[in-house]
Amino acid sequence: MTGTEYHWLVTLQWTDARGITKAQTGAGTITAGEGATRQGLTLDVLKYAREQVGALADAAVLCFVLEPNALKQPKQNKGQTGR
Repeated sequence: MTGTEYHWLVTLQWTDARGITKAQTGAGTITAGEGATRQGLTLDVLKYAREQVGALADAAVLCFVLEPNALKQPKQNKGQTGR
């Protein structure tokens, strides 16, 4: 059985060793395996995002979004042409 794919977006802010405040946004997808939890996915995404941008472990999370990647198909009414 294949897990559900989620799209994530995270914005981190931190102060580097020189005292410069930095902020960076990352996005991607992650697949939830069997037994996965929202907390586990969140921690995995934050760890990955911090490593990718070089943020410190205590970087502030300014924005975090985690939603199913698949979009629901709109329902069409009878006689609707799909325009």
